[in-house]
Amino acid sequence: MEKENAPELLQQDYFAFDLRKFRQALIHIDHGLTTQAIEILEELIRHHPDRSGVWHALGNAYGIAGDHDRSFVAYKTSIQVQSCPSDTLISLAQAFLQSGDQYNTARALKHLHQVRPDLAEQFES
Repeated sequence: MEKENAPELLQQDYFAFDLRKFRQALIHIDHGLTTQAIEILEELIRHHPDRSGVWHALGNAYGIAGDHDRSFVAYKTSIQVQSCPSDTLISLAQAFLQSGDQYNTARALKHLHQVRPDLAEQFES
């Protein structure tokens, strides 16, 4: 192996390691092990704060755990990291709806309607 290729291969191995951790966190969420999932996802966020999918999964885990404030923050961060991922907007609207916050539910749906009107209409019906 050439020395110049070594850093690239190390980065690929590190990404694969992170991907395994991310998948493990999703499995934990599916099995109701939210504390373990949150620990893994928070670690991933420390190393990769620009990964929208990790923020989204963290929002899901917090929501399942009943920590709606942190769930909202994670969903909003996911939206900021990736300009308007529609799945996160839907999750955010659902989280607001479940918490009884009609004002912010309407705001999230309005934003979703601007970026994906087809999805907003499905959510509203």
